[in-house]
Amino acid sequence: MLDQETLDRPRRRAPRADLAQTRAAKSLLLPVVRQLPNWQLQVASLRAVVNRAALRGQSDLSNIANIERLDGLVAAARSDLELKLSEHPELCSNGRVLDVRRALDQLAITISRARFLASERSLSDAANQPK
Repeated sequence: MLDQETLDRPRRRAPRADLAQTRAAKSLLLPVVRQLPNWQLQVASLRAVVNRAALRGQSDLSNIANIERLDGLVAAARSDLELKLSEHPELCSNGRVLDVRRALDQLAITISRARFLASERSLSDAANQPK
């Protein structure tokens, strides 16, 4: 029979097999995950500004510079992540890793759309200027 002291002790559960992998993925992704909300907000606001400027027939070269800066940051984060994942191939199929990759891909798509709108507008403005 079990005594009361044995019954009162918290039970230790066996660690899940994928727990170490999940922890490794979280620590690997942490720098990117901390930046994602900020980048998403910046890209969304830039996209809105570029859309508004395109509708009004205006262009602003500072928008293009900001888009290029954000593009560089996202591309650098993506390449750093891929480099780290090449050192830990067991994490490549982890759900968190896949989610962060998708988020970075979506950011890149939004940045390229904003760049297209901004550059299209600045090109048409340059073509319409008197010579």
